[in-house]
Amino acid sequence: MSDAATLQALRIYLLAIIALVLCGLELELLMLDHVNSPLQLLPVGFVGGGIASVLWSLISPNGRSLRVLKGVLMACTIIGALGIAIHSAFYVSDKWNIAHGRRGLSVKSRRLPLRRCFRSV
Repeated sequence: MSDAATLQALRIYLLAIIALVLCGLELELLMLDHVNSPLQLLPVGFVGGGIASVLWSLISPNGRSLRVLKGVLMACTIIGALGIAIHSAFYVSDKWNIAHGRRGLSVKSRRLPLRRCFRSV
């Protein structure tokens, strides 16, 4: 096997791994009902764009498709870091409110969204 064929096989495997991770993340976001507001739709849209750019890179592996893939994956990373910061801030604020006798988040919002899918009839 030549070096070029080995590199091509590695590229395909790496793109397949990226596609599997992005599909899993998209499925997780959708199952957690992460579509209630435009701010929550942002990561769903970027992950969808990442899946599309991975497919584009598999179909047409050229410089432009790889630059777009790098840009979309970098945007996904930045959006993910912002999501972690936002979720952490809400968590700390809720704990502070509870510790100081305020209500905090309602009990209904603490319920897992998947529970309504698995309710017994």
